[in-house]
Formats: sequence, C-alpha cells, structure tokens
Amino acid sequence: MKRISVLFVLLIGFAFGRPALAQDEKTLVLSAVQQFFDGMAAADSVASRAVLMEGGQFYATRKDPDGLFVHQSKFEEYLSNMQSNTSAFLERMWDPQVSVNGWLAVVTTPYDFHINGTFSHCGTDVFNLIKTNNGWRISSAMYTVEPTGCAPSPLGDPEF
Repeated sequence: MKRISVLFVLLIGFAFGRPALAQDEKTLVLSAVQQFFDGMAAADSVASRAVLMEGGQFYATRKDPDGLFVHQSKFEEYLSNMQSNTSAFLERMWDPQVSVNGWLAVVTTPYDFHINGTFSHCGTDVFNLIKTNNGWRISSAMYTVEPTGCAPSPLGDPEF
C-alpha cells in the first residue's frame, strides 16, 4: 500500500509540475526573441548573434502593386550590416503565441517597427527556434511589412 501511495504522489507531482515546466520553456523562448529585439535596438551584433543560429535566414513579405514581394536575407548579412548602420531601430511585440514541442518552438506575434523614433510599419513576426546546448536559438524568421492600416499598438507610444 505504501508503494502505491508513493507512486500516486509522484504521478500527481508530475501531472501538476508539467505545465509549469512548459511555461518555463515558453518564457525562455520569448526571452530569446526579446534578446534579438534588444540587440537590434542597441545595434549590438554580439547580443543578436547569441540568439541567431548560424546559417539562418529572414524572409520579409509585403504586398506590392505587382503582387507579393518576398525578400530573403541571411542572418550573417543582417549582423554585418548592423555594424555600419547609423539608424536607430525599435521593434516591439505583444500577445505572442508560443508553441513548444520538445526542442522546437514557434513564436507568432504582432509587432510594430520604428526607425529613428518614427513609426515605419507593423506586421506579424513568425520565429522558428531550436533548443541547443546553449539555449534557444532563432533558426529562421518570417515577417509581414505593412506600412499602412496598422491598428494602434496596445503598448502605447514608444519611448525613445
């Protein structure tokens, strides 16, 4: 009987502890995405590189008069351009949806983007992440670029 009680306690602990572990992973995933945004705002290629996987890519999409335009760029291009860039960038996300399945994660979130303190565009970001021995890393990112028709951000006006 004692053995059954111990097993029951362990099963209950596992059942109730598991959602907390999943939430911890989601927090770590979002932390990696936020570190990417913070690195961008600080023009810090070292901080950005720490959460970007080697060989990763960005895909920017926007509607043009001729249809959908897709621009692909490598993380390495982004990091090398960061060092010579003189503009100040600010990207903010809210209401992120995070899905974690083992060592894979996807973050989908609305965002707004500002250049030198001026609103540039909004859209949707989709980040794919892989959990490595060094933590969560962004393996690719896709985003829409929507310069008009943006609802006001629930975050309010950014502070620069």
